[in-house]
Amino acid sequence: MGMKISMFSNKFQDHFIVERQGLADIAPIETPADRENASFEWTGPGLVLGPDGAPADGFGASGQLRRAGAPFGFVLMIATFEDNRIHGKFADGITDPQVAEEVRKNSTFVLEKGLIDPNHVSFRSARFPDLFIQQVNFQLFARPARPQFPDEFQAATFRMVTPPLNAADM
Repeated sequence: MGMKISMFSNKFQDHFIVERQGLADIAPIETPADRENASFEWTGPGLVLGPDGAPADGFGASGQLRRAGAPFGFVLMIATFEDNRIHGKFADGITDPQVAEEVRKNSTFVLEKGLIDPNHVSFRSARFPDLFIQQVNFQLFARPARPQFPDEFQAATFRMVTPPLNAADM
């Protein structure tokens, strides 16, 4: 079992990654439902957070961001059919092996040191190594993060919080 976390935007520190009704965004947390929607499990091995919440280990590991709150069974994945928007996809019940493999590939990310701040994290696609999860106008996409554009590095950097926001419900 992986580590249960919530992640907030390095750029908008009162906005957390949330998955709601199949779409991933960053948003402020205002309701108990928001707390559920902002709670994930990083399935990659070796993630260790230091006392200040900064990752101390686990970089380079591949894993998925799975919902840690109801409804369960959803992963964040790159929707290549929608301009690489990050979607929440119900993955646990897929019976078609080809579809299951496609979802697995599009939902596997590599945990990297934060592009703008190495004390935080960025998520690089394992399938499309030049793409990182980034917030664009409060929506999440998989996009290139180019060094000549610091805003892209900022938009691709997130801070982890553990226990996750829905910890009181667990």
